[in-house]
Amino acid sequence: MALMLGPRDLQEAVEIADVVLDPHRKVRRSNWREYVGRWYGEDDGKRRVLNLLAYSVGVLLPFLAPDKSIYRVEPKLVRLRPEAELLSDLMGELAREIRLHEEERSAILDAILGPFGVMKWGLRAGADVVKVGGRFVSRGQLYGRYVDFDDWVCDPTARNEHELLWEGHSYRVARATLLDLGLFDSAAIERLPAMAAAHAGREDAVADFSSSGRAVDRYGPVDMVELLDVAVYDDDGQVYVCTMPRDAGYVTDYLHAEVWDGPSDLGPYSRIGLRPVNGNLLPAPMVTLWRDLAEGLNAVAGKIMENTVESKTILAYSRGAEDDVMAIMDAPNRGAVAVDDASQVRDVDIGGVHQDAAPFMRDGMGWFNILSGNIQMLAGTSADLASKTAREFEGLMSNQGLQVNDLSERCDTFRVRNAGHMLWELTTDPLIRRPGIMRIPGGHALQVEYSADAREGDYWQFLARVFRVRPQNLDPGVRSRRLIEAVSLIPQLVQIHATTGGAVPFQTFLRMFAREWDMPELAEINFDPMAQMLLESVYGSIPPVQGSPAGPVPGMNPQAYRGARPVSSPGAMPRAPEGGYQTNGIGAAQSAYAGASGADRL
Repeated sequence: MALMLGPRDLQEAVEIADVVLDPHRKVRRSNWREYVGRWYGEDDGKRRVLNLLAYSVGVLLPFLAPDKSIYRVEPKLVRLRPEAELLSDLMGELAREIRLHEEERSAILDAILGPFGVMKWGLRAGADVVKVGGRFVSRGQLYGRYVDFDDWVCDPTARNEHELLWEGHSYRVARATLLDLGLFDSAAIERLPAMAAAHAGREDAVADFSSSGRAVDRYGPVDMVELLDVAVYDDDGQVYVCTMPRDAGYVTDYLHAEVWDGPSDLGPYSRIGLRPVNGNLLPAPMVTLWRDLAEGLNAVAGKIMENTVESKTILAYSRGAEDDVMAIMDAPNRGAVAVDDASQVRDVDIGGVHQDAAPFMRDGMGWFNILSGNIQMLAGTSADLASKTAREFEGLMSNQGLQVNDLSERCDTFRVRNAGHMLWELTTDPLIRRPGIMRIPGGHALQVEYSADAREGDYWQFLARVFRVRPQNLDPGVRSRRLIEAVSLIPQLVQIHATTGGAVPFQTFLRMFAREWDMPELAEINFDPMAQMLLESVYGSIPPVQGSPAGPVPGMNPQAYRGARPVSSPGAMPRAPEGGYQTNGIGAAQSAYAGASGADRL
């Protein structure tokens, strides 16, 4: 294994990268301080009466990074369609295991407030069980972790992603953990400086907000060290991951270096930026587009509140009218008082809000909506929506603006890259054994085990897609109307399906409706004769069809046929009628699928 960069050359490049990235880190830190406000960690003394930056991020984040996504694997070969359906389910399961949505949400939040959101992908190494980021994971398990931009470094000469020769990130780990892993030379680990000493003198990072600037104190009780993982993209097309000390004074050689085990077309780091700048690797933070205006409106709102609080009304009178004033002040509400000259006593307002403040705030909020992609419409908090009907509101929500839609597309591309790492793991792991349910059109299902022996397709024969399930707060009347419209369309779709001989499959429309409207039950109401062939090939018998007397259904009732083990048993496989567990359920299903007509396969 030959690397184009030696450890000392790489460490020198890392020091230069820190200098180049420092201004961007400071801007990101400033944006984060505006986002969290003065009541998080150490008080910066700035009052934020109208924190529009936090408001805009709070609206964009759930829209761009929803907690629920649907993973779909599309095969490049028709015969791999059943395996692709199974991989779609397994990918969703794997995403939940590694808590991918949480990591992606953190990265997208960083892309809104800073230049980049970064994630690191790889396989766990070392002992049988490794604790990483506070979680215990098994050796060889796939992981995808959010990387703090303050910890990320990259090739300072790169002007775009294609010119990137290397990138990496620093992380903190207990010295005892490194010694137990067995991956590093023990003497070299013992010589590394403790984290408290290494961190002293550095600029505070976003991660130090909660410690009120006392970053050194918290590393005292535990002997922590700081390492740097660097991915080097070499000329031979290989990706090498090198581990070295973060402190430049302790770099003599790599602590560990190996070829990265992962998809070469993706690399170990996935990045997302929302405002690209041509000729520069780093994008501009999204919120800087409207931060100046947000701070100006906050200042005006603060002045309005301050003037309103300090304003007062006093009773002024001419000298010699003291008796009249006292009589007026002692009188009850709507009481009658006789005075010599009422014109000598009158109310005077001191202070108050300038007459142009309110119109300016209204205009400013309009400018803010323009810059932020109509954020109030996206949040449903615009005052203009108060008089809208449910249908009008629905139409407005479907046109948030080109800018927000573009941001959504960029986030979708980021998710697809991350899904590619999970797809690679599922299609290349030689030890994989995952029980799964292979769905068959018509509501039936087969219990199978996805393993290296049962696997048919390769990584390059599949494409991963991700569909966001956006948070919906639909009017009950709108949601009911959608359901009624969908049900009324089914007979028409069935007729088209029959008329065209299956060339226009109505099942595809049902899946599309189920995904877009977040009604998964819609995709389960169809019946396809292909289920007969698939179940017959696996079980050697034809199950009851819909409309027949009630009876056991394979996949829904594991005791439907003799020899079948309970579905709840981990790793259970269907037993073929002639005896023995069915280990090639995927292959049998794919064989039957390939033998079906083109219309049935669709």
